[in-house]
Amino acid sequence: MQAPETRQHPCHAELLKANLNPGSQQPAFYIHLCRNCPAIFYSWTLDFDFFNSLTPIQKRALRLLKPLNVLFEKLNWHVEVVPRPANEDMITLEQRINLFHLENETLVHKVEGDLAEFGCHHGKSSLMIRKILDAHGPDKQFHVFDRFHSGQADVSFRNVFEENFRAAGLELPVIHPGLFENTVPSELPGKLSFVHIDCTTNPHDPALKERIMHLLEHIYPRMSPQAIGLVMDYRDPEKTVGGSDSFPGVKDACDDFFRDRQEQMYVLYGNQFPHAYFRKQA
Repeated sequence: MQAPETRQHPCHAELLKANLNPGSQQPAFYIHLCRNCPAIFYSWTLDFDFFNSLTPIQKRALRLLKPLNVLFEKLNWHVEVVPRPANEDMITLEQRINLFHLENETLVHKVEGDLAEFGCHHGKSSLMIRKILDAHGPDKQFHVFDRFHSGQADVSFRNVFEENFRAAGLELPVIHPGLFENTVPSELPGKLSFVHIDCTTNPHDPALKERIMHLLEHIYPRMSPQAIGLVMDYRDPEKTVGGSDSFPGVKDACDDFFRDRQEQMYVLYGNQFPHAYFRKQA
């Protein structure tokens, strides 16, 4: 996920942070307050990666908080208190499963081209892509594109991204730092077999649709026949089951781009964070 300029909650609600641990630089707990959507953060406990990233004290706190959150739900207040995740890459268990099957399909069927991710933040999805690639397509290259920078001039996420790869014992992908308009298309591989687009950060970003269109216009011609593009935060209100409709610009961009093309978007269940994919036709 691309490094956020501001810490925005994906459902347009304000994410209030209660620092219940004054000695830390980051808040120990989140307070999620939203009157316009069902509870979101509590469902993160269903994500094993998130749960296992909690400290033993945080896990005990999560169990102790459950009666309080259940009470909030019964009162229809849509308020939750949960431990702060160890990382803030928002990719659910369901999305990981979908990513595995779609990427693996392009490798099993030997679709020509390299793999690329546009927006990777700390690299949770990047690690998955790398692991799958090492197991089934080690001859291909993996490229990541991200500005690796927040809106604050002195905050960079690239060192965190690289450290996560080193900790996992995985080879770093080819890294393309900078804004997409500066790296795409100039630094794109010649051919692509699988792409993951995850560049949503701020639901109020007026340039979101334009950014997605820019990527599609340059990525699509380089995708081989049967290549797959997975797009985060695409939600069709008529087809998607659940999920937050926080970034309508994603659907607007994809629908406009494919309106006169033979490909179409296929929605996937991603729990609280929806996504969809398309398959490049010959």
